[in-house]
Amino acid sequence: MNILNIFLGSSKDLMYARKHIGNIIRRLNDQWMEKGVRIRLCVWEDFRTEYEDKSKQQEYIDELVLPSHICIFLYDNRINPYTQKELNAKIGQDLSAVTVYHIPNKDGVWNEAVDVDTMLKNQNITPNDVSNINDIDALIESLVSRYIVGKGWDNGSAVTMETKYLYTTIPWDLSKEVDAYEDAVRSIDGIAQEFLSIRLVLHPKKDIHLLEQTDHYIPLLKEKVSESDLVEFAKAQELQHANPDKRPVISLFTRGAIFKSEVNAEFARLIEGKDLFSVRVNPPYDTVRWRLLCWLLRVKTNFIASVDMTCFQFKNHFLYYFGKPVVSLTEFDPSGDADKISEELEAKKEEIVGKGVSMDKSEIVELQNLLSEKQFLECKLKMVVVKVTNQWLLESIQFKAEEVANLDSKCFGHKLALQENMLDNTIEQARAILDSWKEALDALNKEEDELEGQLLEVNREKARTIANQIKDICLKKEKLIKNLVEKKQMPPVELLATQIYIVGLFDTFIKETAQPQEEDELYFRIFKDADTFGYLSPQVEMARLNYGNAFSRKKDHKDAYECYIKAIRNLGCFPDNNVMLRHLKTHAYISAIQTLLDIDFRQNTIWRLLKDLQQMLESWKSAGYDCIAEEGAYYAALIRSTTSDFASSHEMVEEAEKVFEEAGSGSRVPVNHEFYHEVLCYLPANIAGYYIDKFEEWGYKTEAGSYIKKCNILCERTIENALRLQKEDRLMSMEMQGRAYHQLGFLAANLPSNYWMQAKDYYAKAYNLRLQILRISNAASDAASLAETAVNIGALYLQMVKVDLFCNCNANVIDVFSITMRYAETAVNIYQKLMHHGEEESELCYYRAIQLKGSIIYQYAECGYPTANKSEGIRLLQEAYDWNQKHYENTYCDVFEGVAGVILRHEGLI
Repeated sequence: MNILNIFLGSSKDLMYARKHIGNIIRRLNDQWMEKGVRIRLCVWEDFRTEYEDKSKQQEYIDELVLPSHICIFLYDNRINPYTQKELNAKIGQDLSAVTVYHIPNKDGVWNEAVDVDTMLKNQNITPNDVSNINDIDALIESLVSRYIVGKGWDNGSAVTMETKYLYTTIPWDLSKEVDAYEDAVRSIDGIAQEFLSIRLVLHPKKDIHLLEQTDHYIPLLKEKVSESDLVEFAKAQELQHANPDKRPVISLFTRGAIFKSEVNAEFARLIEGKDLFSVRVNPPYDTVRWRLLCWLLRVKTNFIASVDMTCFQFKNHFLYYFGKPVVSLTEFDPSGDADKISEELEAKKEEIVGKGVSMDKSEIVELQNLLSEKQFLECKLKMVVVKVTNQWLLESIQFKAEEVANLDSKCFGHKLALQENMLDNTIEQARAILDSWKEALDALNKEEDELEGQLLEVNREKARTIANQIKDICLKKEKLIKNLVEKKQMPPVELLATQIYIVGLFDTFIKETAQPQEEDELYFRIFKDADTFGYLSPQVEMARLNYGNAFSRKKDHKDAYECYIKAIRNLGCFPDNNVMLRHLKTHAYISAIQTLLDIDFRQNTIWRLLKDLQQMLESWKSAGYDCIAEEGAYYAALIRSTTSDFASSHEMVEEAEKVFEEAGSGSRVPVNHEFYHEVLCYLPANIAGYYIDKFEEWGYKTEAGSYIKKCNILCERTIENALRLQKEDRLMSMEMQGRAYHQLGFLAANLPSNYWMQAKDYYAKAYNLRLQILRISNAASDAASLAETAVNIGALYLQMVKVDLFCNCNANVIDVFSITMRYAETAVNIYQKLMHHGEEESELCYYRAIQLKGSIIYQYAECGYPTANKSEGIRLLQEAYDWNQKHYENTYCDVFEGVAGVILRHEGLI
């Protein structure tokens, strides 16, 4: 597929013309897609929240103006300064790509603009005078056609992409809204093509027969409805009634009191008693875009919102879908809760970014409080978004024929009841059962709504109490809804939505540090119910992955692996042309691979899974999908899996470097991307770690200097990228910086002694960062990271003592000894707390620290340091060595032999 980018520049005063041209481009795109050409319009409106700040002007030019093949500029009597900058930038790059139209103002008046005309002619541009905006249609059509023919793109094959057809009815009293309304379809079509691989084609109006080829009917009505409008609406209802798949879907968008108008008595009769989705909308019709996106997500993947989802972001009072603004938060959530919490969260992030790295105790407490407040706001926002999104999504449900016995439906709750199908008994018994369930659900919904209102207004402790009360209500609803599903009175998605909402309560408000068993049991019910009712959804497989994680935490790698593999198989039922599914499939593979790595690096299954993931990535790239983030995650896992020597593996790592460089170019992987820290922080640190671990294989070669430089650059890039992450995730930012400084310290410590002071400084930075993280998080994994750096810096100090012969009992020796012992004792204390007896890896960490402590005491005693007890040092070294003898295949055995073994032999003890 060839892509033609067209930029449109003008002042906001000419918005009417911009919408008109957007609608022209929409029709031209539908036409040229049949020839294999996609026409993509680049306009401020589609990115408005991204470029509202004046400081973003150059970024706007770099990302939208300069990459465009055709740049169209509009003016009536003047060109504003911002449009002038855009025009000048494109002229400087490629004058032939610029076309300028002098058009009427929004009132239809064409004004002279001698000064502008003169300025343009001085820049070798002849403006095209357009006295009536409708005349611009043929001009733009000709402009586009000339470019495509000139490129030789006019004889291509039609783009093979799933297509959904829309039809609209717009009465005469809304004729001025046609361009803006239909341009909203163009905008969401661009998002759908990019992220869901679905085309949206809007049929021409006033051709009622096209309704038979329509997937979604989207009328826009105000107050006046003509006879022909009524005929179209009635026809859509008739088709939906007769079609087993309930097609076309009907979404009624209104601009006025359409339901109350006495003039529309006939229309009121048509919609009375119907289970009809309807919402009031206003220009620029963001709500239309959001409704269509929700529908596509349901159609494409049976999508249900959960707190785990990463496809939605919130910025500048807008909801984004994979970085593209879709709907303002006030239209998404009319209650205003989402917008209010989002604004508070943004302010809290800014406050956190202002905190330094080196902090005293009071500053650490202050940062802990800020991070806790930020997390609480994130929890509240997630739950609001899950609740509101699923309300939108569940309005979109399409039911299969066997789930609907008749169309005499009566709604209750949030459309929780469907058509009153007969149960196995009599109609009267069935209605009595349904009435009792309806009454119970109504009561539970009312109770839940009251508590949810309190949840957003209270402090964290009170919120946990209320969340537990809501959870208990939802568990009762879960049982009721499951009964309805079993009796085919509800679709399984309603059960899934309730279960996922309960998961959200656990993940946001209820659990503190440990994973509750109750939540793990809920994950099990989610995928068991989905298997029972034959319901496939990415959210079900996400629950399966989370259940696998529960096994991983218990070190039950076999059962964890089975969960991951089942998720991989089920996700294979979904197409790859959805960016969310590509992310999820990659995550499932990486989880399975990492589980096997925790068991045994040498398993052939690891390499088979890596091969499968690689082939999947290759197929995605061949299909033209941007999967650089997934590729980066793959290489991070691949490098960790590598056990081969430098000679046979360095080419693979060089490929990983290329992926990292590509991912870091432009905005391919933005800072709020779920794989950002994996690809732009963890991957370069892993690459540097690979080179450092293979130090002995390349360390004495002539190109050693280039490898050292490469390691330094990779670590510096890791730090640079981690700093960008501060606003989104302060602790992850600090963790990645600490990892990079630790790598730099390890590299310098393995170089000649003149680099060791530099190594000490790097290690000190890593230690300080990891200490701050531990004080904030108090997590076992962060304690282990601190102990890792403590062991290395302690060993470095010991090296420095040996080389510099700090054997005179002066102040410096006292200082160095106390510092070195402090690091060693920190590591011993941490690893002792974390050690699980019988687990070789956790025991290994402890005995490495014991060996370090014994070596320090022994070395200082040899130098004559008065308080260094040589016999204590020997005792510790003997303890470490004895453990090594019992675990002679451990990964550190050579070091035990080279340190404890050498000293003990020297002393004649072994």
